[in-house]
Amino acid sequence: MIAQKVEEEYPVSKDEKEFLRVNAIGLRIVSQIKDLKYPYSFSVIKIEDANAFALPGGFVYATTGLLDLGLNDSELAFVLAHEIAHNECDHIFKIQNTQNLLSAIMIGVEIFAMSNTSASKDVNEIQAESAARSLAYSLSGAMITSGYSREFEKEADYWGKIYTAKAGYDVGGAKTALDKIDIMKEKRPDLFSSLLMTHPYILERIEEAGTSAITFPKNEFIEEEIRESGNFIQSKLVKEAGYYQNKKEKILPLMLYRNAYFICPQGSQSDKALYELVRNKEELERKKTKFLINWDSLIKGYGKLLKEHPDTPLKKEVTAKLESLTQERDEVYKWYEEHIGTDMKLDYYSNFIVFFPESPLVPKARYFLAQKYVSSGDYDKGLNEFITLAKDSKNDEWSSKAKEEIVPVIDKATDIVLLGRLLNMDFPTEVKDKVNAWLKETIPQVKGLEPLEVPVHTKGAAVVSGDLLPTGLEKLDKFSKEFPESPYKALVDQRKGKLAEELYIEARAQSLSGNWPKTVSIYRQILKYAPDTPSAEQIRQEFDRLEKIRKET
Repeated sequence: MIAQKVEEEYPVSKDEKEFLRVNAIGLRIVSQIKDLKYPYSFSVIKIEDANAFALPGGFVYATTGLLDLGLNDSELAFVLAHEIAHNECDHIFKIQNTQNLLSAIMIGVEIFAMSNTSASKDVNEIQAESAARSLAYSLSGAMITSGYSREFEKEADYWGKIYTAKAGYDVGGAKTALDKIDIMKEKRPDLFSSLLMTHPYILERIEEAGTSAITFPKNEFIEEEIRESGNFIQSKLVKEAGYYQNKKEKILPLMLYRNAYFICPQGSQSDKALYELVRNKEELERKKTKFLINWDSLIKGYGKLLKEHPDTPLKKEVTAKLESLTQERDEVYKWYEEHIGTDMKLDYYSNFIVFFPESPLVPKARYFLAQKYVSSGDYDKGLNEFITLAKDSKNDEWSSKAKEEIVPVIDKATDIVLLGRLLNMDFPTEVKDKVNAWLKETIPQVKGLEPLEVPVHTKGAAVVSGDLLPTGLEKLDKFSKEFPESPYKALVDQRKGKLAEELYIEARAQSLSGNWPKTVSIYRQILKYAPDTPSAEQIRQEFDRLEKIRKET
């Protein structure tokens, strides 16, 4: 339940290579720990902060920001081993203040839970779920508002280095990993500030990491132990997933099957885990109309199962599914052939482009999709589709049609990057004059804190529910980088400085009201997209003051 809450808050990375690497290193570590307390599994979540944390139950998370640091295997091994050590030492249950965090929310959750308790559950189940809910909310608060004590961090580093060395990694990775995190704070102090909340005492830990070398004799049986450990953990996760599946849960079984597959892709039950993942995905896809289903994704999923496990007992069933899915996909494509250019829904066009990218009908579909966007008042998206099509020299018919449609949309668009691209295209002088006039008017009007609403599309389409279009600073920064020689450089820099100033004032107001996460979120925008502005310099000075206070305390 705690892990589910984390994954509801933070999106999980879809990069399979990242998942496989983190799991391979993590499994190697836990295979060398005797009497494990949990069946550990490892996931990657999309957060800019370079961070990692472990939850009771064995769920260990690394962030994409951590992987972006370019850690080698020994460095990443130490970071994961450190988190595992927190769990093996029961640190999370020893933090006194977690019991008081978010108490108001916890009370509200408990009242809701008591009024919605199923009559079929016995008292032990109800008490266990209540405890898990309380811990989930406590943990979510603890991850944001506090960190482990100096003693806990020291103990986790000590055991983390032992686990790292026993797994055959260079324990020197402890110091170099911490060094890279320390260097990162100079480049992105906004990210480092949140890292401090969950992993304090970096400077002390760097000094300590370089003072002790730990080595163990080479383990000739480590590969066999890794396989045994992987199969054991995988079987535990598959069993747990089956339990929640029988309880009619939707999210938890998928999460557990995913972790079971990635912890040991060639394990004894990985075919079962992969099958359940694809089958559940198919179940969700089939709730959509058949013209919006991502057929190729399902076909690739089942195909992957047969490729990795050619002798699976599920072979007959999976083969039948592949034949059925392929036939249905071909029927859907035939329907699209007959209906593209008619009054199809907007999401039908966008899904066709995504799901059938190699089709010769894509240019035609893109043209009518752009028209749909324009007719619905979404001029920027319409212009983007027209520009994409106009640049496609292989399709002269639809390319020339798109160019004709661009001109009436110019003074309705607000995306300065798209307008800038028009100046690099083959248009008559009068059209470029129109673009220039509109850019001069539009750049000073770029807004900052106004997230734009986006239409809800089927997953896999150009826009997914929950996506946000770029902020004003990001648009201005993108324009500067894409058009470094633009005559509008001074105008863009002027607007960037003004916008950064407005956002900084808003951030200070949020800080005074006690909303530090919102403050840091705005600071990040300024430091990332407007680093040369006076507002960014003020932020850096503020973080320098915080760093001095941290060192003193």
